[in-house]
Amino acid sequence: MMRVAVATVVFATGILHAQEPPPVAFEVASVKRNTSGDSRTLVQVPSAGTVNITNANVRTLIREAYEIDATVELYVLVPPPANPVMSAGRTNADITGDPRFDVQAPIPDDRAGQQRAMLRALFKLRVHREQRDIPVYALIVARSGQLGPQLRSSTVDCTAFLADRTSNRSLRPPLGADGRPVCGVGDPFTTPGSMSLRSAGEIKSLARMMQAFVDRPIQDNSGLKGSFEWNLTFGTSPNATNAPMIFTAVQEQLGLKLEARTAPYEVLVIDSVEMPSEN
Repeated sequence: MMRVAVATVVFATGILHAQEPPPVAFEVASVKRNTSGDSRTLVQVPSAGTVNITNANVRTLIREAYEIDATVELYVLVPPPANPVMSAGRTNADITGDPRFDVQAPIPDDRAGQQRAMLRALFKLRVHREQRDIPVYALIVARSGQLGPQLRSSTVDCTAFLADRTSNRSLRPPLGADGRPVCGVGDPFTTPGSMSLRSAGEIKSLARMMQAFVDRPIQDNSGLKGSFEWNLTFGTSPNATNAPMIFTAVQEQLGLKLEARTAPYEVLVIDSVEMPSEN
C-alpha cells in the first residue's frame, strides 16, 4: 500500500456523510496506474453493477468517495512537501504531474447502494472536520442599492422547479424577464472560450454556480434576500477576447463583487489515505 501524508480539502457543509471508513468493502477491486497522458477522466459510480473510474487523480477519487460534486469547492489547502500523490495548489482543476489511476470494482448484489462507502474503505480514508481561517471570496454588492443590468428580482426559483421536475418530467421551465426559459440547460457555451450562467433563485445559488470558476470558496455576503434572476457571461481563458473574465463580469453585469478575504470555514482534513497496490 502507498501511504499519503496529511492533506486538507474544503467541502460544502452537509456534503459529507461519514468520518470513518465503514466496514463494507469490495470483494474484488482492480487498481492500476494510468500513464496514458490523456487529460480525460471517466467516472462511473453506479449504485449497482461495476464501479469504473479511468484516469483519475486522488482528489477525484476522494470527491467520488464522499459524493462531492465537481462544481462544489474542493481544494488542497495544506499539501505536504514532496507528496507523491497530491500536488500543491488550490484548484478544482487537475494539476499536471498528479499520478492517475484506473479503478474497476464490481458491487456485490447484497451491497447495492453502498458503492461510495466501499470506495472510502478501498482507499482507507481517515478524516475529520474542523473550522479554519482560509482565503475566500466574499460576494458583496459593489454599489449599495444598485444592481447590474443582468441581475434582477424574480419570482422564479430554479432550485424548487428542478426538485419538482424530478417527479414530473413534463414540467416546462419557467420564463425569465427576456421571455427565454430560465431553469433549463439552455445554451451555457455562448462562444468558444466563454461561459454563460443563466438561472434564478437565491444569491447563494449563484455563488454555487460560480464556484467552479474561481480558486477559493465563495461566501454570500451580499445581504440580498429573496429570488433573483441572473445572466452572467465571462471568458474561461486568460486569452479570451470575446468576454471579460469572471471578476470583471460579475461587477459589470451583476453589480456584485468578489472580494478576497480570510474567513472561518468548515474544512475536511484528510488524515491519511492509502492507494492499494497495483493488481
